[in-house]
Amino acid sequence: MERLSRAVLAAVSPEVVIPLLCNLQTKGSYGKAKGIPTIVIAAASFDDIVAISAFGVLLNIATSTGDLKTTIIRCPVGLAIGSLCGLAIGLFLRYVPYQDDTRVTMLRTLLLAAGGMFLMFGSATIGYEGAGPLACIITSFVASNGWRLTGKQAAERNFELLYTIIQPIQFGLIGIEINLFVLEGRMVGLGVVSLLASLAVRIAASIVVAAGGNLNWKEKFFVSFAWFPKATVQAAIGPVALDEVRKMHLEEYEAYATTVLIIAVLSILITAPVGAILITVLGTRLLEKEEQ
Repeated sequence: MERLSRAVLAAVSPEVVIPLLCNLQTKGSYGKAKGIPTIVIAAASFDDIVAISAFGVLLNIATSTGDLKTTIIRCPVGLAIGSLCGLAIGLFLRYVPYQDDTRVTMLRTLLLAAGGMFLMFGSATIGYEGAGPLACIITSFVASNGWRLTGKQAAERNFELLYTIIQPIQFGLIGIEINLFVLEGRMVGLGVVSLLASLAVRIAASIVVAAGGNLNWKEKFFVSFAWFPKATVQAAIGPVALDEVRKMHLEEYEAYATTVLIIAVLSILITAPVGAILITVLGTRLLEKEEQ
């Protein structure tokens, strides 16, 4: 279960990072000349795919009651199913409906939402729960990039509006699952230490990875902190382990699953506001403003 916590902490929150980077572009196209916003967003998206995939694989192994070898073999099969299904539906949505249809925005919104639900419920039905989230991410990624080529991205705004409704419910469900009476100071302390240690390693690794590019030290420093915030992905996958343990009546693992949830909550409470402040403050000071 401790590896599940690592997978939870690995993901970056696009819902925090992307609006802040867009705000920097509105203020003065900070970092645009070197493509820094694109680098940060693309890397964060890939990071989320890897983290969610790893979480699904590890959860299947941790909660498996059957043969371990069979479970391990099923993990890459699930990833392959999720990738192929996501790619297929994403390519389908690129071209259907036709881009000049007067109702193209509404149809794209409905089809993408329906496709996501089909992938989630379908993967659970065939016993590959981890394939669903991965397939949804790939579907939306492939479809939205195709829509950008046509200059019609209004469907994205519909999902942004939908998420403003769903987000409070999502975080509310996390709050319901947290029982303060079973929290231990030692557990919270270790969770905070683990979080801070992982953030320190991420920042150092980001600076090292960016060393091979054309970024100066200020820009490398900013990029390393731009991947700081954690919120939406942690809110989505944090309670999954506890739900799965309860569904399978694995009482002996409930304490571990609760720890995963607590660490997810701590990561949101600590990194989301601090990360937002760092991106806003450091962006205007460390990135070069593009001349108009």
